[in-house]
Amino acid sequence: MCIDILNAKQSLKYIIAAECRVLADPAPEIVLGNPADFSVNFTAGPWAKSEIFWALLWDTTESVKVIFKEAGPSIPYPDMDIPLDRDAQAHPRDQSYPQLTPVRNDSMI
Repeated sequence: MCIDILNAKQSLKYIIAAECRVLADPAPEIVLGNPADFSVNFTAGPWAKSEIFWALLWDTTESVKVIFKEAGPSIPYPDMDIPLDRDAQAHPRDQSYPQLTPVRNDSMI
């Protein structure tokens, strides 16, 4: 799967530019932070007043999810195929065991 890094970066710029709580100075930064095994991680650094930082962070995170789902780049998720051999011998706990019949020993009474 090919991730369109420029499209993702442009989408992040759009989200930050549309947010009125982001300060214009210093300018926000968006950089490719870490290309991982199953993701391409960006670091976005918009500046905001400290009293609204958390609200801005949560709202921006939600906006990123919504925008990327609607029109943004696809987000890869790891998957694994596990072949199953249906003819293989069943696990011992799956087998039925014979019923045990209690033996009465009259000599012990």
